Amino acid sequence: MKLSIVSTLRGGFFFPDILPGATFRERLVSLKRFGFDAVEIWGKWLKEDLDSVQAALKAESVPCGNICSGFRGNLLAGDREERMICFQDFHDLLELAAKLETTGMVFVPLFDKRPQMPDLSPLWDPYEVQKEVFIDMLGKLTQRAESLGVKLFLEPVNRYETHVVKTLQDAAEYIEVVGSDALRITADFFHMNLEEADMAESIRQYGHLIGHVHMVDSNRFLPGQGHTDFGPSMKALKEVGYSGNLSLECFAKGDSETVLPQTVAFMKNLIA
Repeated sequence: MKLSIVSTLRGGFFFPDILPGATFRERLVSLKRFGFDAVEIWGKWLKEDLDSVQAALKAESVPCGNICSGFRGNLLAGDREERMICFQDFHDLLELAAKLETTGMVFVPLFDKRPQMPDLSPLWDPYEVQKEVFIDMLGKLTQRAESLGVKLFLEPVNRYETHVVKTLQDAAEYIEVVGSDALRITADFFHMNLEEADMAESIRQYGHLIGHVHMVDSNRFLPGQGHTDFGPSMKALKEVGYSGNLSLECFAKGDSETVLPQTVAFMKNLIA
């Protein structure tokens, strides 16, 4: 397993940049200095900044582990135009993932506690419409991912932020229906802590489908700054043979120059 951390290109993400540095390249320098292995790039502005991003990655010899979201709208918007804008952004980001030689792209299908789709009863209610649209979208997007040699990482999110995919089981069910190796799960410890009855057991059950991991503590801060017991879950990841990135997508308490080296040591101890 390798250690990764999210960085933006121009700021503006839900999570602030916790790597020191005024520019993307400066944050890469900090990343290496603290002992991280790769960077996870928030996808917004990546298309516009691709040349400078590639130059910075090459200059600092830092691999891009994957792209984190960065698309407009959502795949399950009630408005068709918004859906299609999002769909095109997915295509663009998958192409960028291939150009950067990353594993792929992390995404959440919808941040909303109820469907935005129309009620087509008695044929389909809004939940059924949403499910059919999502399956169709996933089928088309995974075909594109397959052709580019990258993957889509579906991230389950807790019940307070979505109603679509909340658990590893939810994600696994869509993967089974779509039937593509290009669709895998992002296991986020913050969301799992809220939704999984037994995180370690869920990892054992669905570990063969986990392609990416977000390391976040119970309070959405750095691992070790909350009350999550990472030990059993990390043991489960080892048991299922997970060898991908453990990526920090979170807030931080304290000065980054102090807490990030501490976090790297904490994570390395977990995977030792």
